Formats: sequence, C-alpha cells, structure tokens
Amino acid sequence: MAKTKVKLHIAAFNDLRNRSEVVDLVGSEAAKVAELAGPGFGLGVHQMGSRVIANVYTATADAMRLEAKEGVLSKALGGSAVPAKVRYTTKAGKTRWASQAQVSNWTKGSL
Repeated sequence: MAKTKVKLHIAAFNDLRNRSEVVDLVGSEAAKVAELAGPGFGLGVHQMGSRVIANVYTATADAMRLEAKEGVLSKALGGSAVPAKVRYTTKAGKTRWASQAQVSNWTKGSL
C-alpha cells in the first residue's frame, strides 16, 4: 500500500481563516451562545495573528453569580454538565434550567 502525503499551503490556509465570512461565522456562533446564556453576558470577536477568536464573558455581577452557581456558559455551549436544558423564568421571576418537557409541564394550560 502506498503512503499518502499531504502538503498544506499554510499561507492560503491563513488567508482563508482571516476572510470576512469566517469572522462573521465565528461571531454569529458566539452570539448564539451569549443569547442562550441570557442577559448580562458580553461578546467579543477579535483576531490574534492568523486566528479569529470569539469570547463570551460575564459582563455584570448578576451574570457572574449565575455562572458561578449554575454554570450557564457551559450549558449554553451544550456542555456535558447538563445537556438539552433550556433556561426558564418562573412567574415569580426566578431563573432555572430545566428540560423542555419540564417547562412544557409547568406551563401547561397557562396560555
């Protein structure tokens, strides 16, 4: 069996990573995570060398407490901590993570 050899054109690969489409894609994915995490989370997109980097971070004290207590950023990323959970706010104003089935059960008949 013959050995396969792959040679990357690094300059072209770096150009591809810096294209505006890639920057927009990375930014839109980070924006989805920030939106899932909820209010109080900020978003930053910047370039470092040949890479585009996006950060979602806690921007308020309330968001910091929520992240420390419930790990909302990991959950918003779909991390292994609690998969398939949605953010739910009760009528009393408390925020919690629950499965979609739980939320449907809690809100049954409330329309």
